[in-house]
Order: sequence, then C-alpha cells, then structure tokens
Amino acid sequence: MLNYHGLTPYDTPLRAKDARFWVSENSFLEHLRRFVGCGCQALLAEDLLRASSDQANGAPAAALTFDDGRACDYEIAYPMLVAAGLPATFFVNTATIDTPGHVTWSQLREMRRAGMSVQSHSHEHTDLARLTAKQLDDQLRRSKAEIEDHLGGEVTLLAPPYGSRGANTLTAARRAGYRALCSSGGGLARSSCAVLDRVCIYSDTTSAQVSAILRKSPAFFGKKACRSALLGLPKQIAFSLFPGWVDSWRNRHE
Repeated sequence: MLNYHGLTPYDTPLRAKDARFWVSENSFLEHLRRFVGCGCQALLAEDLLRASSDQANGAPAAALTFDDGRACDYEIAYPMLVAAGLPATFFVNTATIDTPGHVTWSQLREMRRAGMSVQSHSHEHTDLARLTAKQLDDQLRRSKAEIEDHLGGEVTLLAPPYGSRGANTLTAARRAGYRALCSSGGGLARSSCAVLDRVCIYSDTTSAQVSAILRKSPAFFGKKACRSALLGLPKQIAFSLFPGWVDSWRNRHE
C-alpha cells in the first residue's frame, strides 16, 4: 500500500518541515502512470483484508491511501484518480472536516459515490499511544460513528496518526468495531493481517522507487526492513524514556 499525506501544485511554497510530506502534482501523475503501467490490480485498502497477495488472474494487488483529509485530497488527488480509473482510500480526522484547508462532508460524499473509500484517522490528529483508555475509546468510536452517520456504509479500518499505536490500540480498535489497523512501517501489506503495513511516499520518492514498491522488489523492501530494524527499536526506547523527545522529533519530521 502506498501512503500519501498531501499533494501540491509544483510551484507552491512550503515550510521546510512540511515539504517532505507533500508530493507535487506532476510527480503524482507519474506515479499513477507507473501504477497503471505495471498491471497492478487497484484495490481499496479494506479489500486487501480479503485479497490474496496475488489475485486469481495473476496480477499483483496494490492500494493507494491518503491521510489527514486535506483539501488537496478533493481538489487534486480525486480528479486525477478518476481520470486514471483508480480507486483510493482516504483516512480522515473527523474533527477537521468542514474546516479551512480540509475536505468537507459534501466532498467526501461525492468521492464515495465515485468509488473512493473513507476510513478513520481517529477523531483528532493525536498520538493514540499517549491517551488513557477512555480517551482512546472516545477518539475511535466518535470518528467511526461520524463517518458512518454522514456517509453511510461501514468504517472498518483505522490508520493511527503518526503511525503510533500503543499495546492496547488494536484491542480498543476491535472493541470499537474496526477490523484492522493501517500502519506506516514501510513494509508489504499482508492480507488477512490485523495490521496492514503501508509505504509512505515523500516529495523525493522517485518514480523508479514507486515502480519497485509496486513490483514488491526484494531489494527495496529489504533495505526498508534493515533501516527499521536498526532505527525503529532504539527510537521507541528513547521515546519511552524521554517522552518530551516525541514532540521535538515530530516538530522536525512531521
């Protein structure tokens, strides 16, 4: 699964700390061309729960996802996806819907009618691992209920903000009615798993790298796994010992 956080016209100025997560419109168009050209079967994220790693027709399956519910999801990503004939899954924070810079409920209804999926990014964009059990339950249940009330259908997936989840996040999510979590660990999404991994696409992600992701290149994902093993555990230990570092790190990288 590919994961985007924002699309921008090529000449839009961005703050340095934000620039990494915003992909230019031209780059995204090339990514879509690579997607169509590689012969991947385009699925919604929730469909990967029921899909095998390779579909019956032999075509590999892949999904496009977007986090945060920004206005560009409707203004840029949505029309480009429709033109390419590709579906995508949008994870939204219900607290920001109908606020400046974000999508509206009316836009989400249109997107859903066109075959897009809307899933939960929790109610607010907050670190779920740092919440009390009650706060966590409120975030998950409120987001799910509001999306279902406004758009109809069932919300089955939760993408925790920052990709952060505590020991009880999955349990709380299942209790609230979600079937799986979507992470941002950079690995391959495995069907029928409780946690579906996603690969974050950044402003400097090349089209060749997108093609490698879609091909499930062992070299690409092997490098990702090594980096995660080397940096992931030490970072989590440091954050647990010095909680203040979490906010400092996110101010620089998120």
